[in-house]
Formats: sequence, structure tokens, C-alpha cells
Amino acid sequence: NKAERNIYYKTGEDYRLGRNGKLANTIQAVIAYDKALALDMNYKEAWASKADVLWNQTKYQEALICVNRALYIDPHYG
Repeated sequence: NKAERNIYYKTGEDYRLGRNGKLANTIQAVIAYDKALALDMNYKEAWASKADVLWNQTKYQEALICVNRALYIDPHYG
């Protein structure tokens, strides 16, 4: 369901950026992105945002996997 996927993505963004009354929380952001990706594995924006969070957590290998997935979906993304 695209609408549900988008809600999880927006929630992830709110946690990642600390907006809409949510404190910045990278763990909750990754959980929300994972929920969006469970609904749509080709959601390149969720892969890229998850990569950003993981990179900032110094989880470089995991971040690169996510970036590569986003680029596999759309080679011109970013």
C-alpha cells in the first residue's frame, strides 16, 4: 500500500530530522524506513534516507549497501 509506505517514510524523516514534534532519533528513523521498505523494496528514497542515518552512525558498510540499492533501483538518483 503506497499510502502506508509513505506514512512510514515521513515518520522516518521526522525522526531523522527532528521535526513535527519528534526528537531526532536515529533508531526510530531506521525502524520507520524498514517498515516502508517492507511494503515496497523499490522505494529508493527510503533506501537513501536509511543510508544517511546509518552513515551518520558510522555504520559505513550497511550505509553503502543501502546507497547501492537506491542506485540499483534508479541509476540517476541523487
